Amino acid sequence: QLEEALRVQHRALVIHRQISNTFSEGITLGTIGELHCQLRQYTRAKSALERAIGLCDKDNPQIAGAFRGTLAWIYAQESDHDMAASLLEKGESQVGLYPEQYVPFLCKKGEVHLIANQIEQAERALLQAQQCFKEINNKESSKAAMMLDKLQIQLEEHSDAPQTEQKLD
Repeated sequence: QLEEALRVQHRALVIHRQISNTFSEGITLGTIGELHCQLRQYTRAKSALERAIGLCDKDNPQIAGAFRGTLAWIYAQESDHDMAASLLEKGESQVGLYPEQYVPFLCKKGEVHLIANQIEQAERALLQAQQCFKEINNKESSKAAMMLDKLQIQLEEHSDAPQTEQKLD
């Protein structure tokens, strides 16, 4: 299914470029990056997300911020905690006023902190996401709920394992 979704997004990307629709091109590139991330194709994901952020920063900053959350997660996976922290800081300033995007962003932020064994920061991100989630009253809430549950489970599992905190700033 993910591979088919990638094919569809690549076809859409060609059309957006043909008609010079950079707004939709940025969103589509970000979606492609998210799909590559789900497929654990991190090099391709980073490339697509970086291009998407470049296109979305001006006209669609909240979406750029959301994509920065995913990119931060990838950098954290690669142990580049400084880059992850920088992306989170910028992304949060862009997405913070949009609860539908902010809840998933905060969940990714929590995961980034978990990767760095920063349990207290991950717990704060989860609490903030839960509070923000209460403001969402639309169809996006089911995705946000799943992300909240995932982070909650990861925190519970992480609290049972020995930890060595990594610097993330």
